[in-house]
Amino acid sequence: MEDEYIVEEFSDEDYDSSSSDDEVQTFIKREYGLLEVEDDFETEVDRVMTAHLQKLKSPAQESQNISISKDDASENLTSKRTKQAEINDELFYDPDMDDEDEKWVNEKRRSYIFPASKENSNQKLKPLPNSDAVLNCPACLSLLCMDCQRHEVYKSQYRAMFVSNCIVIDTETLTYPNKKKKLKSKSGDTASCCEKEIFNPVRCSVCNTEVAVYDAEEIYHFFNVLASY
Repeated sequence: MEDEYIVEEFSDEDYDSSSSDDEVQTFIKREYGLLEVEDDFETEVDRVMTAHLQKLKSPAQESQNISISKDDASENLTSKRTKQAEINDELFYDPDMDDEDEKWVNEKRRSYIFPASKENSNQKLKPLPNSDAVLNCPACLSLLCMDCQRHEVYKSQYRAMFVSNCIVIDTETLTYPNKKKKLKSKSGDTASCCEKEIFNPVRCSVCNTEVAVYDAEEIYHFFNVLASY
């Protein structure tokens, strides 16, 4: 009687060579005590690599956090300013406008009163002198002068050295009789002599309105202006 052999056929799906090899290698390592040593080595390598990566990431992460915090602060400040500007637009009011205008005026005055201080920024700022009025053109309201001195007798007249939006008409001259001076002749008789002062008319450069006269000492005498105090 012939022996019967039962041959079992295994499909490729039932056989997993990789898993079998892993199990065999694991068994051998466990038998010879190599598994624990290898695990300890891999753990140590992982720990060292992790610590090294943390050191490399720390400065970058810190700088990134600082940059993010600065960006957040800048965004918050910008957001607050934008929101405040929207509120001011709704109210038709800017609470900082007066301070900004005053700063601009003071810088403008300091630029021609103390021109040397503009070149030397480290120099201590000198206090600005008081002005009796701010003068504007009566026709177009253009700014003519920010530093002037009021006439002691004629309160509507002012004199100044620094002006803006003014044109001196050199081709025209105006004469004004000065105070009479008594002169003694050789014979002893007294004679009155009338000296005349010569001026040039000054007009507004915007609307050509005559607003002042200009004398030989380079001083402007305003008589047709709007004054604000």
